[in-house]
Amino acid sequence: MGDTNEGEGRIVVSGERNVVIDGNVTGGVFALGDHAHLAPSAPPSQAEPFQAEPDPEALALFGALSQRFTLDDLLTLCFDLGVNADDLPGETLRAKARELVRLYQRRGRLAVLRAGVEQALAE
Repeated sequence: MGDTNEGEGRIVVSGERNVVIDGNVTGGVFALGDHAHLAPSAPPSQAEPFQAEPDPEALALFGALSQRFTLDDLLTLCFDLGVNADDLPGETLRAKARELVRLYQRRGRLAVLRAGVEQALAE
């Protein structure tokens, strides 16, 4: 594998390709090649929290499902859409509604869910 040198938070493994590990677990750098210089990442406690813009359509669908449907209505909607409601995490109406919206959001098919909700509300 080659030689290993340690010192001042840096481990250099020499061999066919050099590997540099610099820093600590929370702010470390891993580089392959000729000692590439990379800025260490911020420790998790100092990192900015992830904040996505809320999707208005997803919020509206969640609101409709959690306020205008019963749990039985939601289970029927899942059946009509071909979704196994048992595969959705959660036990409550709000939890199942949230996860159903997330499922369709991940698949880029909120319009299909909206059509199913509108049809169910019209019946």
